[in-house]
Amino acid sequence: MKKTLRRVGIDWGSESHQVCRIDGEEEPKQRSFPHTGEGLSALVAFVVEGEIDGEQIAIAIEVNHGAVVEALLAKGLRVYSINPKLLDRLRDRFSPAGAKDDRRDAFVLASCVESDAHAFRRIELGNEENTRLQAATRLREDVKSELRANANRLWNELREYRPALLTLCPGADESWLWVLIEKAPSPSEGAKLTSSRIGAVLKKHRIRRLTAKEVRTALRGDVLSLRSVYIESHVARVLVLIARLKLAQAQIVTIEKQIKTALAERVKSEEQTERRDLTILLSLPGFGSLTVATALGESGDAFERRDYNALRSICGAAPITKQSGGTRYVVMRQVCQPRLRVALHLSALQAIRVDPKFRDLYLRARARGQTVGRAIRNIADRLLFLAVQLLKKNQLYDISLRQIADVAATA
Repeated sequence: MKKTLRRVGIDWGSESHQVCRIDGEEEPKQRSFPHTGEGLSALVAFVVEGEIDGEQIAIAIEVNHGAVVEALLAKGLRVYSINPKLLDRLRDRFSPAGAKDDRRDAFVLASCVESDAHAFRRIELGNEENTRLQAATRLREDVKSELRANANRLWNELREYRPALLTLCPGADESWLWVLIEKAPSPSEGAKLTSSRIGAVLKKHRIRRLTAKEVRTALRGDVLSLRSVYIESHVARVLVLIARLKLAQAQIVTIEKQIKTALAERVKSEEQTERRDLTILLSLPGFGSLTVATALGESGDAFERRDYNALRSICGAAPITKQSGGTRYVVMRQVCQPRLRVALHLSALQAIRVDPKFRDLYLRARARGQTVGRAIRNIADRLLFLAVQLLKKNQLYDISLRQIADVAATA
């Protein structure tokens, strides 16, 4: 006897979630659940209601993370993520006029999860270590964004009453400048700083591009004819911004130490097993600890599956070909994981600097007329291919062996 497939569509919301359940040929059942602990428990109970095997339940939802997804995965259910753009096109099957509401979207998701499951991405419980790396690298990026925003605010404040300081540090984003301003918040106090005190700050922060005399000259020329109340108002804001900047910088250092510690422990644990995924990735040219942490955290299980095609699509290295009739052109892939794209871009740049082979490939691509961006994406693509091949062979990258092979091939 054929088992009945239960199809479930969930229109996710910030305050409540609309759920549509279709059991075989029965009429759809619609329910709404609030985003509370009790509401999520009731949602899961509604999905698994009755004597039905979890593998016979297919669930479609627009997001791939969050409390709803976690609650469903904890029950071992099949959950599929669908891109909102795809849902918009599937909606036309049932409403060509463009009608849209939460109940209709939940019904569309439930109706299509069986026939179009191949076009949806099944959400899997990922590697816990990779999940932790993802959380840490995303937190680091968030804190760095806050630091950049506050540095821009500090730049704007200094421009109003101490513009000479910006000639010393155009971005207002270096810690030695913050310490110097804290020692002398106002222009008049800055003009009184001695060369020895300035030199101590520069020495502590290893600033060699400037001398104490140059900094002192800039501070003495920074006294503008401004009202004291105007200067005081800016000083108050500047000191608050510097406190935020120093806190963000300390948090970034702490997060990076945690990431490197986690990677070191993982490398140590890999020594006792046959799989050396992390050790192999760290051996590649251009792959540093933070880049590898981002790559593992944002790529899901693609590295574990050795799935080269999935990796090059996720990071944006795979181009998009558009062809119709006699027209054919190739464009950059826009739909990808931006964090992974940036990480691979930085790795490719570093590989070009440190590895003669990749530098030669880059220069030849540029000589053929490729743009800088396209040439770097090609290097990133080759790095991914190299990484997958080494992972399959469980072999570390060794530039000396490749150079010997190149010499033998040309002999």
